[in-house]
Amino acid sequence: MHFDEKSGKTIKIAPNGTVEKYDCVIHQVDRATTGLTEWLKQRNINIPIEPVLVMANNKTEIPELPNSVTLKYAKQLPRYIRNFLSDEPLMTANQISRIARTVKENRRKWLHEIPCKRYNIHPNDLIRGVLCQTCNEPASRVRGHSWYCKSCKKNSKDALQQAIEDWFLLVSPTLTNRQIRIFLELKSSSAASVILRRTNLRRHGATRNITYTKS
Repeated sequence: MHFDEKSGKTIKIAPNGTVEKYDCVIHQVDRATTGLTEWLKQRNINIPIEPVLVMANNKTEIPELPNSVTLKYAKQLPRYIRNFLSDEPLMTANQISRIARTVKENRRKWLHEIPCKRYNIHPNDLIRGVLCQTCNEPASRVRGHSWYCKSCKKNSKDALQQAIEDWFLLVSPTLTNRQIRIFLELKSSSAASVILRRTNLRRHGATRNITYTKS
């Protein structure tokens, strides 16, 4: 992944050479930092804000680290945060409670609109199957509940869970045996049932009318 602040783009290069460009995440971090700082000041809360760009996927390669913002992989965060700990707290327990209370009182519920519905995309138009978490190419199941990508030669144990998460994020807040069978290109309803039983999804209804939700 490359960060081009001048053009305002973040560039992702997949192992197969596919190039994708997004709005610069560094600029996004800057906007979030400025917005949070101003929001706190308006409420007479003056505390330092330390912006950090966190890479959730530890396999993502960053050839050149950005100069304008700190970048850490998710597994590096605990050690990074410990560097800020001090024997003398900057705030009292009451001050921390006040900030937490203020944030809670002013929070707004984020209303997520399903992208397929918002942009009129039929689920059949999405790429089906369990996809590689590195290059998004179809992956094949191997022993030990793992998935193997022939394109980038990598294994993943979380690819199936991510595929289910993609359904809830992109398609619908509910899921049925038939839907997961089609979406993941499974061979039988029994295979879909096995997968659904192994998830932490909440089950609703009985017999043929069973649906699953995340909560």
